[in-house]
Amino acid sequence: MNKLKWHEPFHSPEEAYVSWYLDELTEAGFVIKHEHQPSSIRLSPKVSYNWEKTMKTKNKKMNSALLQEHIYTPDFKVTWADGAHSVFFKDVNEVKDNNDCYFWAETCLLELAWNSYLEIKPSFDRNNMTRLFSINQKWIYDKLGLYVQKIVPVKLFMETFTPQRYLKTDQGRHGRSIHYYPRTLKEFLNKQS
Repeated sequence: MNKLKWHEPFHSPEEAYVSWYLDELTEAGFVIKHEHQPSSIRLSPKVSYNWEKTMKTKNKKMNSALLQEHIYTPDFKVTWADGAHSVFFKDVNEVKDNNDCYFWAETCLLELAWNSYLEIKPSFDRNNMTRLFSINQKWIYDKLGLYVQKIVPVKLFMETFTPQRYLKTDQGRHGRSIHYYPRTLKEFLNKQS
């Protein structure tokens, strides 16, 4: 019997940390909603070919895969409230050298809202998955015009604010050892204004 990990239904502790961050922004009215693992994006279809297998008495028609389909699912889709513009996000189409916002967002005409798509990565990438994400990121932008942003939670927390839940250990029993000054959301907002 498999024992559930503390961070499930998230795939990693880092995804859980970012969900705590987004929960706090939702509670404060900066985020309308955030979805974990929104709908998947099919980047390429399966490619197969037909061939005939010679049997003892007849030939059998066969179909084999040449290439499997490639599907990508962002870790989070964030729908921002208008009040978060220029505080937490900027329009990805207005990229400038002086960027004082952490997130990039784009408008969705169907929803009439600002959305960010996030890929969560750990500080240390032991399996080199950041390289794979970099390829997917370019592919998605080229194919759909969607920008998926890589987020490293500790870097995000250092540059903006640290969610209150992160101040305790993963199981929530003790204070977490943090090697930077953890600002609260209120402190971050005061610094912004």
